Amino acid sequence: MSKQIPLSCFLVVILAVGCAKRQQPKSVPAPVAPVSLGTPTIPAKSQWKSNMVTLGQKWATWLDNPKNTPLAFGVESEVWYYDGGRAFQQIASYTRDPKWNKYADQILSAYADYVITNNGGIPGYRVFSRGLLMGFQRTGNAKYQQALNALVYGSRSVTVSRGRTSLLPSARYGNQSRRSCIKPTVEPPVYSRVGVYHGCHGRQRGSDWQATSAVARRCL
Repeated sequence: MSKQIPLSCFLVVILAVGCAKRQQPKSVPAPVAPVSLGTPTIPAKSQWKSNMVTLGQKWATWLDNPKNTPLAFGVESEVWYYDGGRAFQQIASYTRDPKWNKYADQILSAYADYVITNNGGIPGYRVFSRGLLMGFQRTGNAKYQQALNALVYGSRSVTVSRGRTSLLPSARYGNQSRRSCIKPTVEPPVYSRVGVYHGCHGRQRGSDWQATSAVARRCL
C-alpha cells in the first residue's frame, strides 16, 4: 500500500521552483549610443559680424567729422536714432574692443543734454532709455542718470503726460522709460527692471545701421 505524500511537500516544491525562476537573471538590452546632431550653424553669421564692424566704423567715421556735430535731435537719419548709443556699446561688448564706447558716449552725452533740456518732454519715438542705462552702469555718469530720471519723472515726460498724444504715440515708450529708470535715491542707486523693447518695432533709418547692432534684436 503506497504512502500518500503530504500536501505540504507539494507546496514546498512549488515555492522552490517559483523562487528559482524569479532569481534567474534577466537579459538587459545594450544601451543605445546617443546620436550627435552637431552644433547648429547660424546662417550668414560671418557676414553679419563683418557688417557689424564695417558699418559700425562707417558711422564712427561720420561722428568723427566735425561737420556732423552737434547732433540734430530732430533728424532721424542721424546716427543717434534708433538708440545709436546702445548699438555702439553692444559692438564694444561683442568685440571686446572699448574703442567703440567713445562713440557711444559721444551720442549718449548729447542725447542726455537733449532730454534734460526738455525735462523729459520728447516724442515717444525718440525715447531710448536702454542706451542711457547701459552707459550709466558702465561709467557712473551722473548726467545719464539725470536724463533717465527726466524721462520718467520729468514734468513733460511721456510717462507723466499720458494725455498728450503728441508725446505718447504708444504706451510702450512710457513703459520702456519706467523700466529703465534709476530712482533718485542715495547711493548706491536702486535699479528697476530694464526695458526690453528696442530695435524691432521702431522705424529703421536704414538696414546698415540696423546691422551694426552686436545683438540680433530678433529682427535681423
